[in-house]
Amino acid sequence: MKTINSQLAGQVKDVYLSKFGTFYILEDVIISEINEGEHLTIENAQELLNCIHIYYGKNKKFAYISNRVNNYSIEVLDYPKINQLLPNLELFAIISYSHFDKMNISIEKQFCKIPYKGFSTIKKAYKFANQFLEQSIIGSSKLQPIPINSNYKQK
Repeated sequence: MKTINSQLAGQVKDVYLSKFGTFYILEDVIISEINEGEHLTIENAQELLNCIHIYYGKNKKFAYISNRVNNYSIEVLDYPKINQLLPNLELFAIISYSHFDKMNISIEKQFCKIPYKGFSTIKKAYKFANQFLEQSIIGSSKLQPIPINSNYKQK
């Protein structure tokens, strides 16, 4: 389900349109919907990184939700660079709609030091992201990564 058609549509503060996708800015969460067939890299995401810095700065903690409504690829070797460029990024939440997406998640998380978790719906991903951020803000900034449930069932 696209973000604009979800229950979260009313919480969207701004929308950033780029040549490779649509990004929905919420209070503490950015939700991406990358276009079909794109290959996302640090180099072609510079405008997005600037947008994130404008909205969240370098200190406000936020979560990135990837709403994978389209098929695209990611340069997994760029994940360590993301850690450096976005030190206030606390969580990657990935919404998968296919078995192929779930396999990609298991591979991608191996390259990412930021907590990385898969979900079956946008609502579950958003709820978890907010709870995670709340815990992060209240608790220590040195949280342990949350284990990924291999069957993607959420309580």
